Amino acid sequence: MSLLGNIFKRFTRQTSGNVAAVKRGYRQKAVCSALFLNIESYLLESRRYLDKDISRAALACELETNETYIARAIRDGAGMTVNEYIRSFRIDHAHHLLSDPLNIASVSKIAKDCGFNNRTSFYRGFVARYGVSPNEYRERVILTELRDKS
Repeated sequence: MSLLGNIFKRFTRQTSGNVAAVKRGYRQKAVCSALFLNIESYLLESRRYLDKDISRAALACELETNETYIARAIRDGAGMTVNEYIRSFRIDHAHHLLSDPLNIASVSKIAKDCGFNNRTSFYRGFVARYGVSPNEYRERVILTELRDKS
């Protein structure tokens, strides 16, 4: 076989392998995206993120998949670890509760009700997300409410 024939044969073999790999990559991304949407809707509908004992293993069991797929889907879909992702749902829920001027529950109780094991991790997460402590945020909500009424 000629040199040109060998080069063509090698190129064809490499290209077909690359096409298969690209197709596999797209398929994996599509499956990962679908799983991420499934995880997100499951957490929102079930409000499972409020359970302090929720874990990657529990999510995998409940969604009938494995822990690696759960972690990969959340990392690719949200750019976070599983724990960071669950914490973001909890902090958003706490933010919602603290935004209600009629809610008189203590900040510690709200943190516990949102699934946080301790007040420190709740405060740290809330400040990182909203730039103020939960107490400061609540005070601002109350002051705004009073200003709007007068």
